Amino acid sequence: MKTQLGHLGVKCALLLVSIALAAGLTHASTILCTEDVLQGCQIQLPVDGTNIWVFSDGLVPLPLSDLISFSDAGWIANMDPSSPWVECDSCGFSGSVVSWVLPESSACSEGHDQACEPIGSWYLPGAFWTSSSTFIILEEDGDTVSDIITVDNNGPGGSAEVLFNSAPTPEPSTLVLLGCGLLTVIGSRRRRSRR
Repeated sequence: MKTQLGHLGVKCALLLVSIALAAGLTHASTILCTEDVLQGCQIQLPVDGTNIWVFSDGLVPLPLSDLISFSDAGWIANMDPSSPWVECDSCGFSGSVVSWVLPESSACSEGHDQACEPIGSWYLPGAFWTSSSTFIILEEDGDTVSDIITVDNNGPGGSAEVLFNSAPTPEPSTLVLLGCGLLTVIGSRRRRSRR
């Protein structure tokens, strides 16, 4: 029985490794920064042809959850009208044309929640990125993902798009690892009850 459990664990480990390798090859991400407790993260996205700044989870100089600032005119919000993301003329960085902010909410201040912090989406009609990129902002601990910013050509008509995900979901490899652990526990309990 221990041998069977060992084989199950090896199979789960091999599955996890193959998923992790596949995810790493298809979704290479760039870590932009690690949030500071007070300053959050303020950084320019390293993308071609435009000047986009992001600000994440800071108390100084603005008490807000997240902000994105575009230097080029023409970016259009592509979100549900009830989205809490709001345009903010006085929030942007020097040289920005339009900024959008996800205000800090007392109901949502205890962490990232998809209902409180939905994905922000903007597109620039007629513009195209040379390649898609995924950028990550880490929490203060340096390990936990706080925000994921994606640039791709999935906007209307294949135009340039920016997605700001403030409440990322667990990666598939994390879910597979959890599933393998649960299967191992269930298998060992079933074998014990048969004795």
